Amino acid sequence: MPGLLEGVKVLDLTHYIAGPYCTKLLSGLGADVVKIERLGRGDGARWLGPFASGGPEIPPDPSLEKEGMAPEDGAWFLYLNTAKQSLALDLKSAEGRRLVLELAAKADILVENFAPGGMDRLGLAYTELRKANPALVVTSISNFGQTGPYRDWKAAELNLYAIGGLMNITGEPDQEPLKEGMPLAQLGAGQNAFAATMAALMYAEETGEGQQIDVSIAEYATNILENALMQYSYSGQEYNRVGNRGYGRAAWGIYPCQDGHVGIIAGPDTRWPEVARIMGREELSDPRFTSRAGRLEYADEVD
Repeated sequence: MPGLLEGVKVLDLTHYIAGPYCTKLLSGLGADVVKIERLGRGDGARWLGPFASGGPEIPPDPSLEKEGMAPEDGAWFLYLNTAKQSLALDLKSAEGRRLVLELAAKADILVENFAPGGMDRLGLAYTELRKANPALVVTSISNFGQTGPYRDWKAAELNLYAIGGLMNITGEPDQEPLKEGMPLAQLGAGQNAFAATMAALMYAEETGEGQQIDVSIAEYATNILENALMQYSYSGQEYNRVGNRGYGRAAWGIYPCQDGHVGIIAGPDTRWPEVARIMGREELSDPRFTSRAGRLEYADEVD
């Protein structure tokens, strides 16, 4: 069955996680994706474990980089770049730049995640790409966006969680903030980039006019804070860490049991006696616990 994006040509100048995840989603809908990698080392994701022939994090042959080669069996790289074509170019050379502009002239979408100004220094600024193809959609993904006071700041995933506020509300209240277990900000920004790219592609198909999409990973890490920002804006009250408890709730979390852990959400007050019965904890049917306010007041006893 033909994919939604069959016939759409994508030029992929991305590396590591956020950008490649965006183009993976485009590829999954049938787009023809050509991934440009730098000569020798290739995409940095090639060096992220686990490796089929090495171990959880150690490349199978550390001498590969010295020989101008890269691993082929890194799970992250294979996951993010399934069904893409690969082309190695020296983008700092005149020939590399010429080939990219030639490919861009025939493409519908170009996705890149160089640091802001990186494409300009390569002679591949949006103004140059637009000259080659006025209908081209160019999606730029970076840590803090193409403009603003943090534009040129360097950051790793951990920094983005911290500055976005996500770490401040993750973890136990009496312990240090925790990072997420997976690169959530990178993957989420890739999803945002995918959605924005699809919208821009629809506009380009209707009008013949392309545009540049600016996606900030830090903005994604802030946007998923739910009502934490609203709560502080309205009341000045900080949204503190509550561990596995639901915020403002009791009997709402992850609890140990004989064969592992179980997630419990108490639900409406009318269901609470049934929850207590199923758990074999009839004492929790005490009138003190039958309302949400009561369960919260006596949260330590309930939990």
